Amino acid sequence: MLNRPLSDFSIPTDSDFDVVVLGAGVVGINTAYWAMRAGRKVAVVDRQPAAGLETSFANGGQISVSHAEPWANPSAPLKILKWLFDGRSPLLFRPRCDVHQWLWIAQFLVDCLPQRADRHTTEIVKLATESRHLLGEIRSRENLQYDKRRKGILHFYRDQREFDAAIRVADLMRKHGCNRNVVDKRELLAIEPAFEASIDDIVGATYTPDDESGDALKYTQGLAQICADNGVAFFYGSTAVALDAQKSAQYIAAVEIRTPFGYQRLRARDIVVAGALSLRSEASLDRRSLRGLRIPLSSR
Repeated sequence: MLNRPLSDFSIPTDSDFDVVVLGAGVVGINTAYWAMRAGRKVAVVDRQPAAGLETSFANGGQISVSHAEPWANPSAPLKILKWLFDGRSPLLFRPRCDVHQWLWIAQFLVDCLPQRADRHTTEIVKLATESRHLLGEIRSRENLQYDKRRKGILHFYRDQREFDAAIRVADLMRKHGCNRNVVDKRELLAIEPAFEASIDDIVGATYTPDDESGDALKYTQGLAQICADNGVAFFYGSTAVALDAQKSAQYIAAVEIRTPFGYQRLRARDIVVAGALSLRSEASLDRRSLRGLRIPLSSR
């Protein structure tokens, strides 16, 4: 699993927690931090030898409330249809005889309706704005250094129809606290002079000055150290292999993990999955333990 000696790992012996977080990336570590701040007894499980060594290792690190428009929006169906016949598109679709896959697609198409897309955009803006506020709390309270830059985020458009749609979305976002402003070519060049050579190809842009960026790895590992210093237990080099799912009650009581020293069962009231399921057999959570569970997602 890991080409490191066992002496490099120190696995906690406790097995009863209030919260177990699977995944020590930026989402998992933030989850652990706020659970710790709420007085919970917290454990974090990750197959890597330290925090932030998967997706968060080279993540773009954008704190971008202006990216709040969901993928399910009125322009998505036609765009997806074109992508299906383009071998270089960012979309890969493998149809299966699986009722859940087709129900998901049907729900996605329903969510592309304008009213539903607007409602979801509003909820995402509220959630993202609150997230940015909480990040500021962490930064000031913990004096966390991660190469933060606040120069805003530009979205520029070469297609007039896409720009017109962006203007509408920007108006909606401003109503709910995201300062995403529509700018003309002159303002665009004042913000970013590098566009001068291609300014004739651009029809317009939006600019969100409050959006920021930083080093996701530095942030994640710095916050993980703060969590560890405050009593959060870390099971590094460990893989979640099964969940004890009480399907009749729609409840997960425990998670079984494989550590460098053997198997261990962690019991918790709350188990947070903050990482992807691996396709590799040596690090794959048993999907059979998840079948039959319905997990509602909500911003409230």
